[in-house]
Amino acid sequence: TAIVPGTINGNTAEVQLNSLDNGIFEIIRWQNAAAGPAIHLGSSRGATVGADVIVADNDPLGTIRFGGNDGGDMNVAGASIQARVDGTPGVNDMPTELVFATTADGAAAPTDRLTIGPTGLATFANEVSMPQQPAFLAINSVTDSNVTGNGTVYDVDFNTEIFDQGGDFASDVFTAPIAGRYMFSA
Repeated sequence: TAIVPGTINGNTAEVQLNSLDNGIFEIIRWQNAAAGPAIHLGSSRGATVGADVIVADNDPLGTIRFGGNDGGDMNVAGASIQARVDGTPGVNDMPTELVFATTADGAAAPTDRLTIGPTGLATFANEVSMPQQPAFLAINSVTDSNVTGNGTVYDVDFNTEIFDQGGDFASDVFTAPIAGRYMFSA
């Protein structure tokens, strides 16, 4: 096993771990604390080491690339995970999306398959999206004695909001953000 700088199969890196057996890279933290090891991938548009120059929308912040030898080299990625800027960054503000990509049979490059945007919205290939599901807890702090269950429509006042994921419950009114089934209990 050797850790060396250089170029192998057309890939140039400052550090390469080359092994004829395991090829495992481990980072282990030995400390009596609630913390684990970390790998920090960072990016700056600075042209010199240490230059704090802001990144821009769509700039990659870091990529984990998976590949195998195709009989000729290891230049074709089989899959990747990339973090890239998604919006306008600023001081202590870095809107970022995480993109998972895989390479189809017969293809030479990965295609984006799943993107998790800065708001938590997960978008799958072919534009199938999974929005953050609405969730709220509101209670009725008064007794509504006129609710009979005989088919007559009554308003039940849920006037105390405990939490609201998505901001869909306001002023004692819930507005359904997406089609679906909702359960209310009074």
